[in-house]
Amino acid sequence: MALYSAPAQSAISCRFGERLEFVDPVVTVVDGPGAAAQEQERWSSLAAPYIEGMQDLHFDGQWFELERAE
Repeated sequence: MALYSAPAQSAISCRFGERLEFVDPVVTVVDGPGAAAQEQERWSSLAAPYIEGMQDLHFDGQWFELERAE
């Protein structure tokens, strides 16, 4: 899954303890447990996501722990 916020240029970094909300998010499913079209529909219908403290990504009551990738 890849997550973008329009316009992408306006995205700022989120420091520890802060919260960054996405405006008009665009979610692109790269890989998932189901068919890509079904996964795309499921993720696109969720409430606006936000990142909290560069540690957690929240999607409509679901959260994912973030890991730094280089």
